[in-house]
Amino acid sequence: MATRGIHPVSIAHGDPDGHADAELVFESVPALARESGTLASTRAGNDYTTFLFAGPGAEEAAVAFTAAVLGIAPRWWRITPTATPVWR
Repeated sequence: MATRGIHPVSIAHGDPDGHADAELVFESVPALARESGTLASTRAGNDYTTFLFAGPGAEEAAVAFTAAVLGIAPRWWRITPTATPVWR
């Protein structure tokens, strides 16, 4: 993917449990992705979200996004530079 200029970030966050979790997963984290730049698309399941950054500056955007999410994420979330989530 990187050779094509696509840099993924997957977050294994589990199913949101309550309003605060839902706000974090569905509002705060996507806002951070958009603010980081070059967000191309998002893929999600019930317990994970993958953000794909593409274009000029995509690698830097993925790194900035990862750092920003680490600042607000619960300890048990798994944030990886992969196209599929990693739970362990």
